[in-house]
Amino acid sequence: MAAALLVARTDSAEAGLEVASAGLLYDDRPASEGARAWAQRVGLDLESHRSRIIDRAGVAAADLVLGMEPRHVREVVALDDTAWPRTFTLRELAGRCQAATPREPEQEWHDWLAHIGRDRRRADLLGDDPELTIADPYRAGPEVYDTTAAQIVAALRSIVPTAMNLRFA
Repeated sequence: MAAALLVARTDSAEAGLEVASAGLLYDDRPASEGARAWAQRVGLDLESHRSRIIDRAGVAAADLVLGMEPRHVREVVALDDTAWPRTFTLRELAGRCQAATPREPEQEWHDWLAHIGRDRRRADLLGDDPELTIADPYRAGPEVYDTTAAQIVAALRSIVPTAMNLRFA
């Protein structure tokens, strides 16, 4: 859902932004029925989506890794410890973006991430802090998918203009 919303609400392709989605559990499965129904209701298409399990190569290739829960960040960092400075929960990065100055277009991505993440502690992500979590709506009703989407959109509204210098519609 987050990847689809990011792509649909930005000019990411024009900006050269590559967005990929991966998870922890399933490989090569279609989006859930609930996710497809949500997408159809909001004018997005997840019919061709296939799940992919996150792997070390994908993590190493990513400039930014966003998880929905602290557990996702822990799993990514367990795969590749060097990913810590560029791996956040969506809500964690959104909060940091709200308090940060926007990244200058010429500013190196890794320098900006190091700046906004300078006081992060791994221990802060050991629990499942609800303030850092966007719950998975899998097998829930349409209203839960809508709530999840609203949380994702709220986070992306902080992240996209600040970190990526893109307009988020």
